[in-house]
Amino acid sequence: MKPKCLSLLGLSFFLQMAVGMGQAVYVIKNVSIIPMNREVVLQNQSVIIVSGKIRQVADAATIKSPAGAKIIDGSGKYLMPGLFDMHAHFFTSRE
Repeated sequence: MKPKCLSLLGLSFFLQMAVGMGQAVYVIKNVSIIPMNREVVLQNQSVIIVSGKIRQVADAATIKSPAGAKIIDGSGKYLMPGLFDMHAHFFTSRE
């Protein structure tokens, strides 16, 4: 597996674990974001997550971290939405 994929998967796993631990506010700083609505990589972004939901995404130089937030250094890592439920099987019985 390529290093970028490992970084992305590692960050994704950490976020899932962190949300389950009950900490309310996280800030991922200096991360590269791959949005799903256009073909571009947004460099040096910060993402604020409150109670498991993304509240703000902005340039890392302009965003202010909320007081008491857990800071996660995303330098050299990638973040993209949609991997959680990217592949699912739904089975229904027909009678």
